[in-house]
Amino acid sequence: MATALEVWFDLRAPTWTGRPVRETYEAALDICEWADGMGFQGVTVGQHHCTEDNYSPSPVITASAIGGRTKHLNLRMIILSPFYNPLKLAEDLAVLNLHTGGRALPVISAGMRKAEFDMYGIRLEDRANWVVETVDVLRKAWSGEPFEYRGRNIPIVSPVPDPKPRLLMGASWRKMILKAAEIADGLSPAEAAHYDMFREERQRLGKSVPDPLPKQGIDFMFISEEPEKAWEQVFPYWTHTVNVYSRWAAERGLRVNVRFPQAKTIEDLKSNPMFRVFTPEECLEYAQSLGDKGELKFQALAGGMPPEMAWSSLKLFEKKVAPHLDIVSDPNVMH
Repeated sequence: MATALEVWFDLRAPTWTGRPVRETYEAALDICEWADGMGFQGVTVGQHHCTEDNYSPSPVITASAIGGRTKHLNLRMIILSPFYNPLKLAEDLAVLNLHTGGRALPVISAGMRKAEFDMYGIRLEDRANWVVETVDVLRKAWSGEPFEYRGRNIPIVSPVPDPKPRLLMGASWRKMILKAAEIADGLSPAEAAHYDMFREERQRLGKSVPDPLPKQGIDFMFISEEPEKAWEQVFPYWTHTVNVYSRWAAERGLRVNVRFPQAKTIEDLKSNPMFRVFTPEECLEYAQSLGDKGELKFQALAGGMPPEMAWSSLKLFEKKVAPHLDIVSDPNVMH
């Protein structure tokens, strides 16, 4: 039973932790270098703006830094396309792909927070159009051929990446999921059912149908020999993340964030299936329960977690879990 491994960063570094922001950013690079040596398939870097906890706004730059410290990790970047000039984005992703042996994996997404759109002076209502336009421009820019963009003749966008990055789309509503099946190479779904819809539409269109998603269910995982003590340790960082997502949902007029409802107590976190503290033995049992092509996700520094705390979990995984896993060797399992 082969298991895929992914490390995920938003690089939140709340001021209440009392630690310099640079410690979180530096630790992420160290963890990626470790993950690369462990046989992880990829790293995902998120993107948000106007946050009070230093959430990374620049996934391409972060991916470039990670690419310089690793040899194999796919560099999966959540790209909020309304906040980019697509021509410049095409150049930057091409350079990244050339520097890293074709490991750039952009996820072209729409964004959701009004505060971010207000910051850039862009209408939230236009976000879907930005995604479609960005995917179109990236494809044309990477062709090495002349094309027209907004009434202007573009003779060439250089450098031309070789190979060209796979283009994924992030989508969570039906219209965009179906559009992703038409114009993108893959989908980064919010839910497994969205991916099933994407695959069905690809089949209907006569396009290649990707493999099903790896089996996964836990977004936040921590490994400890003393689980109850660990719950107390991770509580302030995980609840920070949950409560920020809950607040963002409220900003959008949603009464509750279904996946990440507000948490006030450790019991609130324990009741959420997205969060688990495992012993090494329980982690191994969970990984094996996923069956063939399951995936373990490590949000190692979630919510501004201290690097030394993150390392305590990762090292237990290395010592007591990984030796008993058949780790997937194919980097293309990344969606």
